[in-house]
Amino acid sequence: MAPLENQKRNLLLEEFKVLVEVCRAYFDLFLKGLVLYFAVLGASLKFFFDQQPNSFGRIVFLLFGICVNFVGILSTSVAGRHYLQLAKRCKEVCDLLDIPALYYPGTIAAAWVLLGIIIAITISWFFLIFFL
Repeated sequence: MAPLENQKRNLLLEEFKVLVEVCRAYFDLFLKGLVLYFAVLGASLKFFFDQQPNSFGRIVFLLFGICVNFVGILSTSVAGRHYLQLAKRCKEVCDLLDIPALYYPGTIAAAWVLLGIIIAITISWFFLIFFL
């Protein structure tokens, strides 16, 4: 290998290490946010059913839950745009280095599945209107 080619490979390896760490940190942050999302929704659902039927408290907790769901969808979508750019660059670097990008399909698929779960929860949250 020529010295210039070796330097380029070493730089790509360093870039790969940095990209993997950043992607891992973003995905960990996403999972922590998801746990917080489920905790807040669970608590608001408990408080919703603890209120008297046809009370103002139920309406407040219903609206709060709807807002939390929309914030969850919006924040997941915005974060996904940034994460996808990093993951695509990481895949490009893997292709240049001729190494498999094993993590790429798994993390992207997991993020899409979790976004689908959030959307399903948001849709099901509207059925609480029947319990007012």
